Order: sequence, then C-alpha cells, then structure tokens
Amino acid sequence: MPPTVAAELNVLSIYGGEPQKTFASQALHELRAWKCQTFSLSDTKLAIAERFRRRLSELQLIPEEAWDDGLILAETSLASILLLVTSDAHLLDIDEDALLLSFNEADGQRIACCARISNSLL
Repeated sequence: MPPTVAAELNVLSIYGGEPQKTFASQALHELRAWKCQTFSLSDTKLAIAERFRRRLSELQLIPEEAWDDGLILAETSLASILLLVTSDAHLLDIDEDALLLSFNEADGQRIACCARISNSLL
C-alpha cells in the first residue's frame, strides 16, 4: 500500500466524517488479514513522487484538490507495482494516453488503475 494511502486512512480514521471514519478504521483493522503492507520509499523517491504529482496537476490530469491521487500514482510506480486497485474516480477516469506520456516523460513505470470497488467490500 502506498505511503499516501496509509496516511489518508490514518487521518480519516481519526478526523473523517461518517461513513469515511468507519470505513477507514475498518480498513486499517483488516490490513493484515487482507495481506496488505505499506511500503516505504526513500526521501529521493518521495521527492520524485511530489514532482510527478505537480506535473499531473500542471497537465490537468488530476484536479489540484486531488493532489494526493498524483502522489499515489507516483508512489505505486516508484515501487514497481503495475496495478493499482481503487474506487477513486479521479484515478479511474484519468486520460490513459496522457498518463502514459507523463510516465514516459518521468522515466516511470507505467501502472494501470482498475477495479472500481464499492465501500461495501470494506
């Protein structure tokens, strides 16, 4: 699990409104059973992720207020994970050709975002 996702879950489990607070708490509780582990990245890779996130915003591939989505894409790519499972519309609806060009421009590993999941699975 990308570091930004882990941070988001922690924040939502404490400060989120309902139902996000409940879902985030449940997800954090179930991570081990789901065999999900948070991976870490070096400071250099975190800086690269931030630069990639800014580029996606500049290209208007993600809205400025969804900056964390760009970090999630970059962190996943930098960890050489090829598939990101998400229910986030900003990530699922991104222009795939423009995203591929952005990954190529940044010498990043292309990843695919797929599998719209429902909150009921949490």
